Amino acid sequence: MMTKSLKCHIVKNLNYLLTVPLKTAKDYNDFLKIMLSDDYEIKFGKYLAFKHITGSRYIRVESLGMEYGEEMLKLYFTNNEEYQKLKTEITDTKIDKIIVSDKAYQNKHIESKNVDIQIRILNCLSEKGIKSIEELKAKLEKCQKQADINNQNIQNINTQISEKKEIIKSRRTYWQYKPVIAELWKIKLPDEREKYKAENQYKIDRYNKAVEIMNRSKNPDGTVPETADLNLEIERLETLKNNILIRQNKVKAELSSYENLKYNIERILDNNISNEHKERKKENNVKKEKTL
Repeated sequence: MMTKSLKCHIVKNLNYLLTVPLKTAKDYNDFLKIMLSDDYEIKFGKYLAFKHITGSRYIRVESLGMEYGEEMLKLYFTNNEEYQKLKTEITDTKIDKIIVSDKAYQNKHIESKNVDIQIRILNCLSEKGIKSIEELKAKLEKCQKQADINNQNIQNINTQISEKKEIIKSRRTYWQYKPVIAELWKIKLPDEREKYKAENQYKIDRYNKAVEIMNRSKNPDGTVPETADLNLEIERLETLKNNILIRQNKVKAELSSYENLKYNIERILDNNISNEHKERKKENNVKKEKTL
């Protein structure tokens, strides 16, 4: 069994070692590598713990002070400014800061005063370079707005492409069935004319529809756009649409990332509130047992 003096020595040594690697490590993983190189074994789980090769028990980092908790250590590397603020709060025993100032979150999680919860949220945000829930909310709204704009632009371009393809198709239909109309006007006798129309009604209707579309699409000078010009315009629109699609894919990926981050933060808060309710229920049960 470890003697009290040996345990005290190891704790003090661990406390010292925890401060030195923090100043030299490049990131959290590098910090763990340095601890391993200094003859400390690492235990992961609900709590981060270290054990010196001469010791028999793992020592939780929280036992050295909340500023050395696992989430705090991660925050040290991802957002040192927030780490220092929270460290000051911990030192002053002021742990009632609510990181979530957004009203929607306040109403739901106003009782969440756990510094560890704050740290976990800060770490989630810091990984994306975000400093607060408000900033996350603003980025979500901005991404969604841009995604909606892109979708509308793509829809407008698709409509323009469809219209130009319809004009090209109408030009082909016009020239395909123009001989039918020319033949119709050659027929003078009414009965023969009606018979011819009945036999070629489908072609005549297609021709008339094509003329209607072409008239609608005339240039300001009264001419119908040429097929070659329409194809060039379609090509330009397709390029424009592809460029928007590339940007849209990036926006969607960013939006998905922010939505996942929001979901993870809400899970952290929901789990915390659930745990608080369980603790209260447990305390109430204990009080009831004592009164019996």
